[in-house]
Amino acid sequence: MNDQAPRQALPPVVDRQAWQEAREALFVREKAHTREGDAIAAARRRLPMVEVDATIQVIGPNGPITILDVFEGRSQLIAYFHAWWPGQPAAEQCEGCTFFNSQVRELSYIHSRDATYAVLCKGPYEESVRYRDFLGLDMPWYSVETTAAQLLEGRDWQRHQSRSRLCSPAPGVAFCSHRRLDASPHRAYSRRRRSRACHCNPVTPSLFPPHLAG
Repeated sequence: MNDQAPRQALPPVVDRQAWQEAREALFVREKAHTREGDAIAAARRRLPMVEVDATIQVIGPNGPITILDVFEGRSQLIAYFHAWWPGQPAAEQCEGCTFFNSQVRELSYIHSRDATYAVLCKGPYEESVRYRDFLGLDMPWYSVETTAAQLLEGRDWQRHQSRSRLCSPAPGVAFCSHRRLDASPHRAYSRRRRSRACHCNPVTPSLFPPHLAG
């Protein structure tokens, strides 16, 4: 019986010239990737918007308010749709949603761009807001337990029957940006599943709605 741990697979060791040639070949691909990313960002800024029903309600600390009120008077709203496992302890809640929102700390930077960041959680307000407070987060937190389907037009970003704490493989939207035109909110952009993975830090300008990215 071999008690030794399997050796980690490592890249081969080569001379300096071979390394430089491999590095230059990869650099060409990296530049192409960067240019394609720039082109996608330009297309994102030109993405059309769709109106959202301004009367849809969410539950906050003072009871029901409309999605328009979630803007807090600003022209733009960055909404993260947080999955929730009802009745489960903190350690059993979504790891992906927790990791994402735990990076959102300095809200004044977002506010300075006339935008509000808010979490729309699928769980009941009183239960889920205790989770936010346990994590020491400061962003506005609302429950969309009964209105998520309206806000997302029937799409669901969480499958409760899967009971996977890391809910990112589940289909649906996890992140949406909105713009307020007069008295009507409009969805400008959304991310789902692996489209979120291209930006690890949710507070970078590249993750802002297209109207904030400039």
